[in-house]
Amino acid sequence: MYRTLFVPALNDRGFRPSLKAALPIARTFHAHIIAMHVIEPVATIQPSEMAMTADLIARQEDALQDLSEELGRIFLDFCGDENIDVIEPDEVRERPHASAAWVEARGITEERAAGHARLADLVVLSRRAGSAAFSAGFEETMVARTGRPVLIAPEQPGITLPCHPVIAWNGSREAARAVALAEPFLTHAKEATVLSVGPLGAGLPSAEELAVSLRRKGIKATAVTREKPHSGSIRTAIDTAVAEAGGDLLVMGAYSHARWRETIVGGVTRDILRESDVPVLLAH
Repeated sequence: MYRTLFVPALNDRGFRPSLKAALPIARTFHAHIIAMHVIEPVATIQPSEMAMTADLIARQEDALQDLSEELGRIFLDFCGDENIDVIEPDEVRERPHASAAWVEARGITEERAAGHARLADLVVLSRRAGSAAFSAGFEETMVARTGRPVLIAPEQPGITLPCHPVIAWNGSREAARAVALAEPFLTHAKEATVLSVGPLGAGLPSAEELAVSLRRKGIKATAVTREKPHSGSIRTAIDTAVAEAGGDLLVMGAYSHARWRETIVGGVTRDILRESDVPVLLAH
């Protein structure tokens, strides 16, 4: 069950889409949304420039504080528009509906956000959360460093519940972890599709075996296999299979290869982060 959702507030362009992506999940599971913005320290400038530095630092600090206050207003306006109760960050109540809290912190954004995300059941981001022109760096950090599932949602379409998850299955530890952490979505699903692309390694469980395991839990799951494409990317093959199945959520393990290798030569994880047409739940 997803009872706590973590939504990083990075900029005024991406924050509201991230909240919109979290909203149907919060309502379905009566979850609590923690929205957090981190004010980073102003970079130190050389002492020889101190006469200019003091004024510059003051103006930069004011701009950072203004951004945090603007994001706080976006949060309050959103909660007001959607009738979401706003409570204190450390407040715990039993409530039959969604709630939310605003947290302002100081430090390095990726470090503070990754640490706080470890307390949540699910991290939710829109593809515009990192920057106006999407950059996968922050999203990759959330996936690789939090130990929590991360939902990356395009602005359109957002996630709808109940959904039809498509599981990109390669038999890896990461894929198995993604399936386990996606269980709240799977148990609320209309149906689920287990997709494998290309041959799996010797001794690894097949897509059909995973589908059988899910059916034992009452999940209406079917298996689909696709040949590994001779031309084109695996990401394209996955996207095509998701569309053919009528899926509206992709579940997959992230960084089945070493992350440094994916960073240098690319990989399915990075391709999916940048270009998938449907919401993606990733786990590492």
